[in-house]
Amino acid sequence: MSLPRLSKNGFTLVELAIVLVIVGILVAMGAAMIGPLSNMARIRETKDTLEADSQAITSWASANNRLPDTTSGAASPTFFNNVAKTPNDAWGRPVVYLYDATNLAPGVATKDTICGRRTTFLNISTHNPDAYIQNAAYAVASSGINMAFGSTLTGGSSGIITDTNVSAATTIHQDRAANDILRWVTLDELRSKAGCQGAPLKIVNNELPFGSLPNPYPDTVIAADGGTGSANYTWCIQNSTGTAPAGLNFRQNTNTGAPMTIFSQNCSGFTPWGAATQIVVNGQPTVGGSNLFTVFVQDSNSNTASKPFVLTINPN
Repeated sequence: MSLPRLSKNGFTLVELAIVLVIVGILVAMGAAMIGPLSNMARIRETKDTLEADSQAITSWASANNRLPDTTSGAASPTFFNNVAKTPNDAWGRPVVYLYDATNLAPGVATKDTICGRRTTFLNISTHNPDAYIQNAAYAVASSGINMAFGSTLTGGSSGIITDTNVSAATTIHQDRAANDILRWVTLDELRSKAGCQGAPLKIVNNELPFGSLPNPYPDTVIAADGGTGSANYTWCIQNSTGTAPAGLNFRQNTNTGAPMTIFSQNCSGFTPWGAATQIVVNGQPTVGGSNLFTVFVQDSNSNTASKPFVLTINPN
């Protein structure tokens, strides 16, 4: 009984060439996917890094009544790199830190450094979605897959974002086409994490009573509430003439106190504002008509509230 003869047929050169071409295509496709997949992983890692950094900053600020800074030096416990969870992004570039230095990172901090603030110098304009965020306490950022930021700063510094201790009104403009990665925390979020109590500063009155000639104007209180304490309020009243309505007095705290010199045509440039827990309006009006003015009040941390009023004196 004879055994069957084994076939000596194998792959032809054409078949081998086709297999090699297919393998080459698959290898090329795999190599092409490595770059985008690596960038996607780094983007996710950087987003996680910025989130962890923001949590570390907020936690540290809540315990220390101030934000970390970028000016105290690498050995200082207040230095940003010593507070951040990870000071570099997934590409090994330093995380950029922008913060309100004037109000939230002073040399000497008190409980009111954060809890006494209602506004900051830092705002953020974003795209996708479009939004304008006011009163940011700080932001941390990475330029993402790009080597440079597309976002810019205006109002204070300008140009490409670098570590910035903001000391004037500044807006971060997040470029629509850029790959920047940005994480921010608003002052309200920071105040909430710090356990701040107390209501925002406001003027309590909604309107003022009418007066009539020739009767005395009834004693009327203009009062504020909230902020860092009524003992520290200062006041300014703005109108077109910079003077009180004819015959009326705006007194400090009581209906018999000395008239206050607090009228101005421009309260933003007027100093000093008058100190008082409240203002009492009274007197003997001598001219009828409607008097339009805006009352401004500040607390001890220079938070400001304002409200327009019309005080009407009816003629005989």
